[in-house]
Amino acid sequence: MDDVVQIAVDARVTLLAFFHHDPSHSDEKNDVMVVRGRDRVRVHGVPLDCFAAQVGMVIEL
Repeated sequence: MDDVVQIAVDARVTLLAFFHHDPSHSDEKNDVMVVRGRDRVRVHGVPLDCFAAQVGMVIEL
């Protein structure tokens, strides 16, 4: 997770979607992943929005 956030910060991206492929992964684990990602972003002080991707979600670039 820390590496992913660092790469996003270095690349100056503005949106970072967290996702997983494990069907046993709970919504609570997703929430923890997003909170941890946002905490890491806050340390860097950059405008990067972290969120949990969802099935069927469409993101316009």
